[in-house]
Amino acid sequence: MARRIVIIRNPTAGRRRARLLDAVCAELAARGCAPEVVTTQGPDHAVDLARSADADLVVAAGGDGTINEVVHGLMTRSHGARPAFATVPMGTINVLALELGLPRDAAGLAQVIAQGSLIAVTVGCANGRHFLLTAGAGVDAAAVRFLSPGMKRWFGQGAYYLALVRALIAEGNTVFTVEIDGETHRVSSVIVTNAARYAGDKVVAPDASLTGRDVHVLLGTRHGRWNLIRYGAAYMRGVLPTLPDVRIVPVQALRIAEPAGKPVQLDGDNRLVTPVDVAVVDAPLMVASFGTPPGEPVGS
Repeated sequence: MARRIVIIRNPTAGRRRARLLDAVCAELAARGCAPEVVTTQGPDHAVDLARSADADLVVAAGGDGTINEVVHGLMTRSHGARPAFATVPMGTINVLALELGLPRDAAGLAQVIAQGSLIAVTVGCANGRHFLLTAGAGVDAAAVRFLSPGMKRWFGQGAYYLALVRALIAEGNTVFTVEIDGETHRVSSVIVTNAARYAGDKVVAPDASLTGRDVHVLLGTRHGRWNLIRYGAAYMRGVLPTLPDVRIVPVQALRIAEPAGKPVQLDGDNRLVTPVDVAVVDAPLMVASFGTPPGEPVGS
């Protein structure tokens, strides 16, 4: 039987990405699927739409923020069986598409949505808010404050680098206290990732995998703006995991304790402020993938 599909669409996507979604819907119709397309009306509307969707598969058609809202909605449903999840990547940076090996063309995406393998993906939760890819505090989270839709439209991924420079000036000397398994760390940045890649195609946690049992936390153990610049340069060169003062630890839970009131990003959007408790949730999310499920980490 054909999957019952609900597509949750973020209307802020540009024309080119809107055409991609239209083409995916046409390809789904050609495969005997009749997806219901619903459009978000504002922040966190996708959460409510995902919670109430009568479907076998709920598709997030948008960027990382839309993905986060749909995932949180699915993970907090209080009735019926939880639908599986899929995405039509329409954001500036599509880490999830890279991690899942999703095709870029409409026919390939429709094939994944209609008939793709379902894999069990680990989901994290921070202070009650679920995330699929990342959580973090530091310059990366502070940079989100300086991003605007206009910047992203004009500069694409370059907008994130411009925002990072502004965040570096504002928050570059902040030191965070992170508690893991009874041990306290004083760090300049903390990134929790469920994926090998972060903020693009650069690998930051080679042993991380969407289907692993842990999330991985990256700790920048040296402080100050100069070290953050050094970490950023290493990221751009793809060598951040090799630095001796960057610790990468698989964890089930951690706490970002101090200082209080600092922004915390979940899947690329600021959702919380410190302190936050982060943990892997017991129940995974079934996610539509391409071909053989990507069970092996990048570094294997």
